[in-house]
Amino acid sequence: MVFETYRDHILDFNKISAQNFEPRNFVPEVKQLRNVVPRKGYEKYKVKEIQVMYSQEGTCFAMSILKDGYADFYWNMVRICSNGARNLVTDMAFNETHFFFHRKEEAFYSSVSLASKARISFDNVEEQSTDITKKVVDFSNIKNHLNIFSDFVFMKNTCYVCHGNILS
Repeated sequence: MVFETYRDHILDFNKISAQNFEPRNFVPEVKQLRNVVPRKGYEKYKVKEIQVMYSQEGTCFAMSILKDGYADFYWNMVRICSNGARNLVTDMAFNETHFFFHRKEEAFYSSVSLASKARISFDNVEEQSTDITKKVVDFSNIKNHLNIFSDFVFMKNTCYVCHGNILS
């Protein structure tokens, strides 16, 4: 579970567990997974959006955008990088290999490779083509897990769609 710290709006990663799950005796235990390193200068801006993902190896990657456009990268549940005023972020998305984000002053998305792990930063940004959008990135995340239909064909004025062994 991820909490937002009250004072400086940093993500705080926690685990909730319990010894007894009976409704009358249920007492949850919250355990902080990593120490939160405080920062200064961001006290008035709350988190607008977060994205958290785990790699196949179990490494946690996260990105948060504050309401004013400042953003943070997290690796292994620790904040490792924040952007400056020249790199204000308005939107973000991710897939298995990259974090994608849209900067306020640019017409295209930029990305950071997750392969660099702890070296993830706004200094290692790759510019993407103009056809990359949040919708394209979101679709790339589900394309290997969701088959809407297996085939279709047009015959005269009718479109036939095959869903497995069902024709509609």
